[in-house]
Amino acid sequence: MDESKSFTNEYKTYKIRKDQSDDCFPFVFTDTMGLEPLKDQGIHVEDLVLILKGHVRDGYKFNASSPLTDTNSKFYNPSPAPEDKVHLLVCVLPAHSPTLHSSVIEKIRRMRSVARDLNIPHVAVLTHCDLINTEAKANVQNIFHVKDILDKIREYGADVGFDENHFFPVRNYCMKYHQGNEGMDTLVLSTLKHMLNYADNFIHTL
Repeated sequence: MDESKSFTNEYKTYKIRKDQSDDCFPFVFTDTMGLEPLKDQGIHVEDLVLILKGHVRDGYKFNASSPLTDTNSKFYNPSPAPEDKVHLLVCVLPAHSPTLHSSVIEKIRRMRSVARDLNIPHVAVLTHCDLINTEAKANVQNIFHVKDILDKIREYGADVGFDENHFFPVRNYCMKYHQGNEGMDTLVLSTLKHMLNYADNFIHTL
């Protein structure tokens, strides 16, 4: 499989159950196809715009060359309810990537511009931080003080326009760290808490 291509090709909503019960937490995550440098690959920017506004229904299959329209499509939602709309835009960026392609930067800036006009808050999660610095790999508690990570945040912030305070660096789980790593769990849960606070604040402004 070509790792440069997005694995996700369908718009999907995820709920998190409480302790294996039928009850779920009062928030959902939605996943999209990734932003890719080639014009005929990755999610179409206009699909992202429709998603932010709540016009895309679960199960829609992305087409990089042709965005969703309201013409004879069961996946187009003409009258989105508040719960159909996006309450927080999260952009996931890899810390170990040398640079962002100019076309990806353009897509992120366009996406961020639309989110701004809709007053939707937006944050960036910086993944794979342990791959660019051994200190972050050894102790995730130091992750906010590692120069390599701070430099990458500044670089990405300048490229795509995100405020540096809206970046959340994390370390990815792997087989070795699936269980028993309290530091990694705390870091991810802290990031989630901040994300939920942003979304909650936005909801209360509607």
